[in-house]
Parts: sequence; C-alpha cells; structure tokens
Amino acid sequence: MRDLKGYLLIMAAATFWGCSATAAKFLLNQDVDTILIVQTRVGFSALLLLLFYLLFKPHLLRVKQSDLWRFALLGVLGVAGSNFTYYFTIKGSTVATAIILQYTAPIFVMGYAAVSKEEEITSLKVVACVVSLLGCFLAVGGYHAGVLTLSPGTLISGIGSMVTFSFLIIYTRHILKLYSVWTVTFYAIAFASVFWLFVNPPWTIV
Repeated sequence: MRDLKGYLLIMAAATFWGCSATAAKFLLNQDVDTILIVQTRVGFSALLLLLFYLLFKPHLLRVKQSDLWRFALLGVLGVAGSNFTYYFTIKGSTVATAIILQYTAPIFVMGYAAVSKEEEITSLKVVACVVSLLGCFLAVGGYHAGVLTLSPGTLISGIGSMVTFSFLIIYTRHILKLYSVWTVTFYAIAFASVFWLFVNPPWTIV
C-alpha cells in the first residue's frame, strides 16, 4: 500500500508539473512578466499554507532559529531559482525545450549520489534514468523539427534550471532528515516569496 501511495504521488506531481508548464506558457504568451508568474505562484501558496497551519497544524511552523538559513537557501536557490529559470526558458523557447533541459537533473542527482556515496549506482538505475529522459523527449514531441529551439540565452537558463532543480532535490532530502515534508515545503516557499518581494516589491507590481 505504501508503494502504491508513492506511485500515485509521483503521478500527481508529474500531472501538476505539466499543467503548470502549460499554464505558464499561456500566461507568457499574454506578455505576463516571468517574475510576476513565479512570484504569484509562491506568494499565494505561502499565504494559503500559513493560514492552514495556523488554524489546524501550528506545530508544523515550529523550527529552530539556527535552521532558518537552511530554509532560506532552499527557498531562494532551489524554489525561486528553479522556477524562474524554468519559466524563463519556456518564455524564450518552448515547453518541450524547457522540460528536456530541466529533466536532465536526474543524471546530475544520480551522479551526486554516487560521488557522495549516499546511494549505490546500479545498472538498473542507469537504465531507468536513460529511459525516463527518452520518455520525456518522446512525450513532448522532441523528435519534431522546430519543437526544440535554443538560443544562447535559453540554453544558459535551461542549464540553470537543471542545476537549481538538482539542488532543490538534493538539499530537500537533507532537510527532510530534520523536519517534516509539510514544514520544509512551507518555509521553502515562504523564503522564496520574501526573496521575490525584495526583487519585485508590491508597489512596482501595482
């Protein structure tokens, strides 16, 4: 049952991630600013989670003050960084290009796990990684001419999305050893929201 729940969560995450990319491309085509999209996304998420926690699960907000820098790093570099570079790549190219570039992250993560000796790299994992990347390529229609478009700017932002997304995966795993997934999710999003408030303050948005 636990394995089934895990698979269902993975499927749900993939579905929401794909929907968010499509919605982002629609907004970007309407000339909505990239920063405004990512800022609105994390801002409203942080407010909704904060309200829910205060009403029903206040204990999830309790963290050590000495650990706040960990959440700040995860929020700014991981959440804000991966979101912005991913959407920026979508804006300058196509959803297919952005997805393929960012989803090279599993290779980076697998390499890190091997170097740090956190996990044993098996032939089965290597095959699974290659097959998943090939699946992404086929799913977004990367074999069609013109679907994958790259300029120097989108290539840099695409690589940036891969690096920051890899960091998000790796660093989240470390913090989850200290706090629950709900606590980590909220504080990462909250710090990303605060970061964007400095970059794009409310009076500028208005």
